[in-house]
Amino acid sequence: MAPKVTQQYKKDVRERVLAAAAKLFSSKGYYDTSMDEIVAESNLSKGAIYGHFKSKEDLFVALQDKQLEESITVLASTFTPGDSAKTKLEKVIGTAFDSMVSASKKNCRINLEFNVAAPRMKSVQRRRDDRFAALHRFIMEIIREGVEKGEFRRDVDPDSTALVLLAMADGLSLDWATTNLDFDWKTLTGQVKKMVLEGLMAAKP
Repeated sequence: MAPKVTQQYKKDVRERVLAAAAKLFSSKGYYDTSMDEIVAESNLSKGAIYGHFKSKEDLFVALQDKQLEESITVLASTFTPGDSAKTKLEKVIGTAFDSMVSASKKNCRINLEFNVAAPRMKSVQRRRDDRFAALHRFIMEIIREGVEKGEFRRDVDPDSTALVLLAMADGLSLDWATTNLDFDWKTLTGQVKKMVLEGLMAAKP
């Protein structure tokens, strides 16, 4: 009798495949990575991989979904009851920058691969749009809360301010991922918090 395949085993195999794909996509790029290389890197059989992902594109999309879910979950988990909008925004900025350091340049390079591939692949473009919209909405709601509660200036537009913050993070991530330069992320985090929050805060009565 064949051993029973548990849900945990299936989950472990899936994560193993995703980890192998992430390593190769970040170092070689999506187009220069083959499924055979992913099979070799994961040390699994082709059947095991194709049992979870029907194609390289399917695997690429799954990686993007995983990153989105993890990003939102990690950001939201830093909040505690009673946090002000200012505190939430400080935590979002700090967590976003800390994640770049802890992930080295790998995740940043995978994000770059998503951005490059998106215009050519409809499934990836949809995920790219969904990911951006979800992060934009998450940050925009924090800023809107701050405006409504009088923490942030009344003339602050939550929509465009959230876009600027995302553009700032994406730009720094892109430069870090595509150069051999190293960034002082601790100093950068402090400067971004200072610039953003000083510009948003309402004048004290």
